Amino acid sequence: AGKILRTHGGVIDRRSLTDEPSFSVKRQRIPEVKRRIGRAVAAQIDPGASVFVDAGTTCLEAGLALLARGGYTIYTNSLPLLYHAGEPEEGALASKLIAIGGEVRAISGAMVGAMALDWLNHLHFDYAVVGASALDEAHGPLTTELTEAAVKKLTVERARRSILAADSAKLTERADVQFASWSAFDCWTTDDGLSSRIEKRIHTGCRSLAFSRAE
Repeated sequence: AGKILRTHGGVIDRRSLTDEPSFSVKRQRIPEVKRRIGRAVAAQIDPGASVFVDAGTTCLEAGLALLARGGYTIYTNSLPLLYHAGEPEEGALASKLIAIGGEVRAISGAMVGAMALDWLNHLHFDYAVVGASALDEAHGPLTTELTEAAVKKLTVERARRSILAADSAKLTERADVQFASWSAFDCWTTDDGLSSRIEKRIHTGCRSLAFSRAE
């Protein structure tokens, strides 16, 4: 009847997938906040580091900021980042940009699946910059889809330092698939909309997590 979608190890109700907005729609939501978060993420990353940049609109801004700075080795499963990558700014060093192969999810522009996971199992990163569709203050970041969750989870595990790049409004969004706990991340870079009450609650449950607010 076409009402469910078969996945590895289970099925998903197709109705739960219809509310996911496209990449272009997401990019139009609070674009300046995302740009500020992206720049704040890039400022935390050491020159010359190897960095995995996740698919997603906020991570795209972080990737573009890194390309503007130059001198990095950037791995990504984001088609939009590959598409937007151009020449470095005048005076900046060029960065090496490497695509993680895989099946393309048209709605998000993310490369996912067995090929992407196989690539990742052979790689290590100094940093992983990862986004989220929603945030649960008690448990951690979530996404909408199992194959994207698998890529996010593995990149965090393969990185020396992991940065969550997500605006505070994601705390009011909904998604079904948790891909990591708060303790999987070293830092959450967000905007100034995060209340001190929620920050305190998250920090109480995960004292290793640092918070960074974009200016």
